[in-house]
Amino acid sequence: MTNFSYFQDASLRKKLVFLSMLSSGFALTLACCGILAHAYISARGNVTNDITELGEFVAQSTTAALAFNQKNNARENLAIFEFKKNVRAAGIYNENGTLFATYTRSDVETTFPPHPKPKSTRFHGDRLLIFLPITHKGDSIVLGTLFIEADLGTNYTKIANYLKIFLVIFPFAFLISLLFSSVLQMRISKPITELTNIATRVSREKNYAIRAYKSSNDEVGQLIACFNDMLTQIQKRDKQLQEANELLERRVEERVEELKREIAERRQLEERERKLQQKLARSERMESLGILAGGVAHDLNNILGPLVGYPDLIIEQLPADSPVIRELETIRDTAKRAAAVIQDLLTLARRSSYKLQVISLNEVIRNYCNSPDFEERITRSNKIKLRISLDEQPLAMQGSTPHLSQVIMNLVHNAIDAMPRGGILKIKTSFEYLPTKMHAFNGTMPAGYYATCTVSDTGLGMREEDVERIFEPFYTQKELGKSGTGLGLAVVYGVICDLKGYISVKTSPGRGSTFKVYFPAESPEAIPTKEKNTPINGNESILIIDDDASQRQLGKKLLSHLGYRVTTCENGRKALSLLRHNHYDLIILDMIMEPEFDGLDTYRAIRALDIHVPCMIASGFSENDRVKTALRLGAALYIRKPYSLMEIGRAVRQALATSPAAQKQAPARYSVSVAGTGIRPSGGKKPEN
Repeated sequence: MTNFSYFQDASLRKKLVFLSMLSSGFALTLACCGILAHAYISARGNVTNDITELGEFVAQSTTAALAFNQKNNARENLAIFEFKKNVRAAGIYNENGTLFATYTRSDVETTFPPHPKPKSTRFHGDRLLIFLPITHKGDSIVLGTLFIEADLGTNYTKIANYLKIFLVIFPFAFLISLLFSSVLQMRISKPITELTNIATRVSREKNYAIRAYKSSNDEVGQLIACFNDMLTQIQKRDKQLQEANELLERRVEERVEELKREIAERRQLEERERKLQQKLARSERMESLGILAGGVAHDLNNILGPLVGYPDLIIEQLPADSPVIRELETIRDTAKRAAAVIQDLLTLARRSSYKLQVISLNEVIRNYCNSPDFEERITRSNKIKLRISLDEQPLAMQGSTPHLSQVIMNLVHNAIDAMPRGGILKIKTSFEYLPTKMHAFNGTMPAGYYATCTVSDTGLGMREEDVERIFEPFYTQKELGKSGTGLGLAVVYGVICDLKGYISVKTSPGRGSTFKVYFPAESPEAIPTKEKNTPINGNESILIIDDDASQRQLGKKLLSHLGYRVTTCENGRKALSLLRHNHYDLIILDMIMEPEFDGLDTYRAIRALDIHVPCMIASGFSENDRVKTALRLGAALYIRKPYSLMEIGRAVRQALATSPAAQKQAPARYSVSVAGTGIRPSGGKKPEN
């Protein structure tokens, strides 16, 4: 230990003399060993790689032979190893581990392993054993295993020759190293070189954690110690600076994330505000449209009333072959279409009335397809081929027959108008089950059972930007006044939403359009049975209360023609005076009269007189809140103006059926809708829209 300490503190000259001799011998020995080891490893690696590459080629070529059990082909593939003199033997095992084909060099004897091994490369003495799996290209299924046995004796002979050469050269090299060490003994090279390398590395990598190794207390050792102290101070300051930078970076990243969140939230708010503004603008447009429709509906329907009612009276008084009947029917039908436009406006403004009940989707479509309107449109468009496919089931759904008919009619009209040069119109119904949610034009449909109706055409189609607006009121690609009012699809959208349904649209320019409507399915047993046709004539006494003289006259003539005894008056106060001194079997009450005493006020006053007479509301306006209040208070039913002879006759019979005398004879029943209005028995509650 003392001698070792002396050596550490000795001068650099003594150290260099001793270390040069020692290092030279060690270096030469290490070099010889390294070269021999490299030669040994390289030789084994080259042989292994060479044989492995050839083996992989043979394994790939043998897949077909194994797959089709062709041993001759497998032996021919193994024959390629004849060109490798160091390959002693090779064999192919099938997937069951049975030896399938073999190759053995003519001058050797070998024994094949009884079972194949997993993919591996092993050295056994002077032999190399290789196992390669045989698989389809790009497939993981193993068809078999390739075994190769190679001879390494030639390579070991070369390495032995190298060792002999190194043993001859080694003494001469050692002598030369001693000569050089004597020249360099006065120079302090190694420690200074190491210190220089450390300093260069620190300067290049900026890694102040690196330290120079101090091996002695001589001048170089002191220099290394001072150098390490300097690095320690720099490292502390660098660490402080790095921590400050990291803290600043974290704060910057946090602030950036906050800004991203704020920007995203702001964009979401802006997008939400934009959508709300669009909804508000649409709501304001619809409200304005509703106000306009509501304001003119009463007066226009009163004006159209005689045009709808009088033609029926005149037709019945004319001979069956009179040429005037056709013109009168045209007047009546035109007036009905005008009233339908007004009803479309009320529907868009959500001021239309719905009487919801379980109905058959197929029955509604079947009735529409048998209607004169449908037959007239198909006859006029003689180039259009019609294909109707209705599901065998009735397809029960909760809805309103008049409004659903309006949806089907508008979809069919839209399809016909999209095929000015002819094409194929398809109407199809089906019962479908959605196992998961599905996106539709007006929202996301939940999973469940649906009654569906598909109307498709092979017409002009639409662009994507047009599809986004096709359900807006008055937005149309057709010329207004010639092929429609621009309200058809808007009415379709409004009614479908009100009936809790969904609609999807598939279209592209020149390839036609497909509209598919989904309604939640109901049980077919819930569909009410059809009522038998009942006579509309009668001899009961009826009081008509209406502020419009033409409507009073029309109602009196229509009902008088049916045999009823009719009395009229122009306001509610006069009606109360008549009711105090006369008995009537039915009251037909207009809702829109003088503001200070309208139809609802009149009905309340009638109930206050304790007069048990059924009352029927007839109005040119929609079923507004005051009409609903009257129905809730006990009014028998509501019928919308204008009405025809048949419609007013049926409504009167249904209203009379709610009288106390009629109810003693038969229980109250739900009745069918009249002219698209909700009719219900007296005292019952009207379903909510």
